[in-house]
Amino acid sequence: MARYDAIARQEEIARQEEIARSRDEALQWQEWRKEIARQKIARQRAIARQQASLSKTKTQRLVAKRLCALREKRRLSQEAFASKAGLSLKYYQRIEAADKRDLRLSTLQKIAKAHHIELFQLLGATAPHLLASATQLLASAIFSCPNCAQQLRVPSGHGRIRITCRMCGNVFEKST
Repeated sequence: MARYDAIARQEEIARQEEIARSRDEALQWQEWRKEIARQKIARQRAIARQQASLSKTKTQRLVAKRLCALREKRRLSQEAFASKAGLSLKYYQRIEAADKRDLRLSTLQKIAKAHHIELFQLLGATAPHLLASATQLLASAIFSCPNCAQQLRVPSGHGRIRITCRMCGNVFEKST
């Protein structure tokens, strides 16, 4: 009987050791998965940083260079020009450094007005495709669909027109 108890005790110890080994393996597996996830996040952040540094497009640099040249031609500091245009100094510095990705048309109009030139003169020589899109925006009206509130841009100056919403297919009439 004592021998049977000793064998049973050895089997129990072996079972407990096997359970401990499987727990250790499970913990190691979890740690490995966590490390893989950390590495993946680090790679994604590095890619995002790299894309952010490459995000200055040629157009942004050209517009920034044009703005800087116009300002320097008038012998104004960034601070003086920003004040004259009604912009904050930091915001204008970001525009001139080509760090401001999406410029509003209203901001470009403020800058052109401060330089005493038209918007097409501000953009015309450096970015003709920007001029075309700015002209298109100025020559359009924006309406909201009464059904789904989707904003739709339509050409202006065409009188009463029928508009079909791209989202819900609702048809409504408006005057431009």
